[in-house]
Amino acid sequence: MVKELSAVGTRESVATSALREIRELADSSDDPGQFGELIGLFLGELDSGVVSMRKALAQGNAVVLSRLAHSLKGSSASMGARTLAVLCQTLEHTAKSAELQGVEAQLEQIESEVHLVREALEKEAPS
Repeated sequence: MVKELSAVGTRESVATSALREIRELADSSDDPGQFGELIGLFLGELDSGVVSMRKALAQGNAVVLSRLAHSLKGSSASMGARTLAVLCQTLEHTAKSAELQGVEAQLEQIESEVHLVREALEKEAPS
């Protein structure tokens, strides 16, 4: 059973309904550790994605930054991290315009949300 995930203000960092569906799919497989593996893969993607976005910003590479934000947006939405997905979508659109002004602040918001998502997911699938 999925317990209530930590919420910030009046919102969840990770939607319990999405996480419940992922757990149910994983539980229906023959691999009892699949849920934890999925969480672990996503957490790894969060880490590498943020590092890569920082690198793209430092290089002034708006095209790569947009692609990275797009990728993280999709995986975040799939895992129920809706706020993180929206933040990544905003960054993706900013980078597509090739205007990198304000991107630092957007990345900081993403990093803060990644921290909240990580905390919530680690409670669900401790390593």
